[in-house]
Amino acid sequence: SSCPHGNPFYGGLGKLRRQGAKPLSQARPGEHLKVVRVYEHDPDFLVFLEELGLRPGVEFRVLGKSYDATLTIEVAQRRHHLGKTSTDRVWVQPSKVSG
Repeated sequence: SSCPHGNPFYGGLGKLRRQGAKPLSQARPGEHLKVVRVYEHDPDFLVFLEELGLRPGVEFRVLGKSYDATLTIEVAQRRHHLGKTSTDRVWVQPSKVSG
């Protein structure tokens, strides 16, 4: 069980890692992913993610990664660009959606 932001009540990030989760910043173009956790200690960041439609349980795909680690993602048929500060704060797992 976990909080609304995806943090396990027991085991923390170690538990997420054991379940195959990783920071979004480690994603590669072409991956289909699901958000499993977001950093909850910054209200402005939570609003930003909500505006993009990124919250635990949401599935999306990575379209590209630039030299400065900016990711281009597609969420609900909308493209967004996220810098490394943001992608380090979102944890993901592979989605069951196929390429």
